[in-house]
Amino acid sequence: KKGVNSDAFVYVAGGTLAGSASGGYVYDSSDADYKAAAGISADGYITVTNGTLTGSCSGAGGKGINSNFVVNIKGGSVTATATGSDTNNTVDKAPKGLKCDGDLIVEGGTVTAKSSNHEGMETKSTMTVTGGVVWSYSKDDAINSASTMTISGGYVGGYSSGNDAIDSNGNLYINGGNVFAYSHASGAEVAIDANTEGGYKLYVQGG
Repeated sequence: KKGVNSDAFVYVAGGTLAGSASGGYVYDSSDADYKAAAGISADGYITVTNGTLTGSCSGAGGKGINSNFVVNIKGGSVTATATGSDTNNTVDKAPKGLKCDGDLIVEGGTVTAKSSNHEGMETKSTMTVTGGVVWSYSKDDAINSASTMTISGGYVGGYSSGNDAIDSNGNLYINGGNVFAYSHASGAEVAIDANTEGGYKLYVQGG
């Protein structure tokens, strides 16, 4: 179930586009994968240059905004919220505010992501922030990238009640901007985390 669904691209240049869904997830035998409900979903790019894009999902494992490719925020306002439960704490069934399989690029505008039970904002590839305002609130990682994360401008804030606030599974570069990271987790979870176990590092070179 999708509030707004595109087999190609979602492009917002003005006005307001909002989608919400309450469904959960289902196993797709043809793709051998779990498919979750989403407020806004696209198989291709999601690009916002102006206006307002809002996606929310209250179903188990659902996504507020989901792209199977790249998300590029150049301006405007984007809000993604997931309030559904986390089923068996598995990646395929995890509720996420904003999730993309490709690169996540923020050049301007305001992006707010929230997840009550899992990651607030996640990319399965790289994340690059050169401007704008990014805020994410979550129970799991607030902001997570599967590969390199680079912050060189803007404001980036992550707040996690149970895991890392900002987590890169590749190198994490802070070259500029203003970065705020708060983690209230115990144990090995931290405010800013680069994947040192995998041989990667945190580089603070500005900001």
